[in-house]
Amino acid sequence: MTERNLKALSALLIFFLLDATKPFAYSLATEFTFLGIVLIALNYPLKTSLILAITFGYLKDAAGMNMGNFNLLEFGAIVALIHYCLRNFHKKAVKVLIFFGALIIHITINNFHINKASYFFSLLFFIHSSVIFLLINRLFAEWLILGLKNDNVI
Repeated sequence: MTERNLKALSALLIFFLLDATKPFAYSLATEFTFLGIVLIALNYPLKTSLILAITFGYLKDAAGMNMGNFNLLEFGAIVALIHYCLRNFHKKAVKVLIFFGALIIHITINNFHINKASYFFSLLFFIHSSVIFLLINRLFAEWLILGLKNDNVI
């Protein structure tokens, strides 16, 4: 396992722990594990991101955060859809649009899963997740670039 893959694994583990412990209580409407899966899918090859998505989807299901194998299937499908879009569209701004599409699909699937459409919560979830994702994406990119710069110096 390379250092880059270890960084992805550690980032997803931190996001999973944030989802499990809910340090912001319920004032922050977002799923950090989902944001991490999308971040990894946008920046890593299909094989790595699919393995991590299935692993953390299973962990989230096993921890009892949802019923059944819902996250296992959803995370795998989202990663496959993201890589399909990345293969067909190549511009930098497309990554943000792909994220927004994945987020809207996630909100829609969750609304159907709980058999209730809460428009206020969905809008709040969309806003919180968008802002946090853009922040995490920036920090993650700097973390990867900083690691690459340090490797080249030595």
